[in-house]
Amino acid sequence: MNAKYLITDVDGVIFDRMPVYLSAFVKVMQPFGISEELLRSHYCGTLGTPIQLQIKGAASRFGATISEDGLEKMVKDFWNMCEAYPTKLFPNVKEVLDKAKSQNIFLIASSGSKTDDLAKFFKEYELPYDFYLGSDKVLKGDEHIDIFADHFSVEKKDFCSQAVFIGDGTTDMQIASRNGIFGVGVTNTISAEILLGAGAQAIISDIGELLDILRDREIKIK
Repeated sequence: MNAKYLITDVDGVIFDRMPVYLSAFVKVMQPFGISEELLRSHYCGTLGTPIQLQIKGAASRFGATISEDGLEKMVKDFWNMCEAYPTKLFPNVKEVLDKAKSQNIFLIASSGSKTDDLAKFFKEYELPYDFYLGSDKVLKGDEHIDIFADHFSVEKKDFCSQAVFIGDGTTDMQIASRNGIFGVGVTNTISAEILLGAGAQAIISDIGELLDILRDREIKIK
């Protein structure tokens, strides 16, 4: 494979915000009387899924009812809670992205976060993304892959055969697997076993290890 596109999840891969998101998720779900242990388990088991779907999924799973207005308010409250905390990069992120970019690899972000937030933080940290999409525009999933292929004017099957997708959640690896993309799971949030079970084809514990995988995928990184 002559890989040309690197797709990254954002939270839990680029930015170390998953503890904040987990705490905010538990807080917005508290009025339903669901135990914190069950909520944490549900959240970690659906990593990479847009927050509105995680909230709806938890409510359905544990017998709670949420109106559309109620869901909209909970999502708003969730993001307000998260925005109260600083955003920081994982170690080695900028170096890896800059190195990949220097080798003419297109950098793409697929996120459950808001697109404007991605723009803000990518600019703040000078991360050289070519294209990015949050779930406020289109819910993260297979449609993101369709949009990425269209953006680069490439047939989807050709795009996917030349792409690597790194994520920290089961949803990321499932998206990669369904679309024929080489999926790399990073164990920043959940175990290697769970990521492999979701379809990961390689596992790393630090994004710095991604360069070795890109070399193995015949991307010419010097």
